Amino acid sequence: MDPLQNSVSEVLHAAGHQSPELGGGAASTIAGLIGLSLVRMALTTTGEKAKRDVTQPLSRLDAVSGALADLARVDVAVFHRYVDALQLPRGTDGEETRRDEALRDSGQKAAEIPLRAASLIAEGLEIAAEIVAETESAVASDVYAGAAILKGGFVGAIATLDINLTPKRMDAERGGLLGRRHLVVERQAVAMAKIFRQAEADGFFMG
Repeated sequence: MDPLQNSVSEVLHAAGHQSPELGGGAASTIAGLIGLSLVRMALTTTGEKAKRDVTQPLSRLDAVSGALADLARVDVAVFHRYVDALQLPRGTDGEETRRDEALRDSGQKAAEIPLRAASLIAEGLEIAAEIVAETESAVASDVYAGAAILKGGFVGAIATLDINLTPKRMDAERGGLLGRRHLVVERQAVAMAKIFRQAEADGFFMG
């Protein structure tokens, strides 16, 4: 399935039933896209009402959204390949080897993609943190709602990464991916701290 072309009800059905159609990684990425859309709306509204030039942050948001949308589609395809690899026969040594190779290849991609998604979502949070103080009051809640949804998507992407790093076949890649994980977690933490401070000043609850 294409998670960005199917209806909302179809995406919800795929995410809520045991099937290889939509996994946690793609669902988290879709959440990130929704969060980015809210931040974008607040930014464009602020630009129009306050007569400000928001071209640069808007361009950055659109680039992040485009890259994240591409990852959502790739994640679905990789998830399918991983599920297919799990079903491969392993009755002989040759079959076992082919299955292990297929799982290793799809497993590496299944770990890499949510990490890339988390990095893009962190960038979206960084942009939100940069613009939130200057956002028009009428749409400030949309920035905070967008940031909260982005945070949820980020946590989901990291959880997907973590579970995909647990198999022994990921031993060789685990260290490098965990190093990148640490950096991206720090980035989003800094951005969220700034957003939380502004939310408190504006009288909004962020948890």
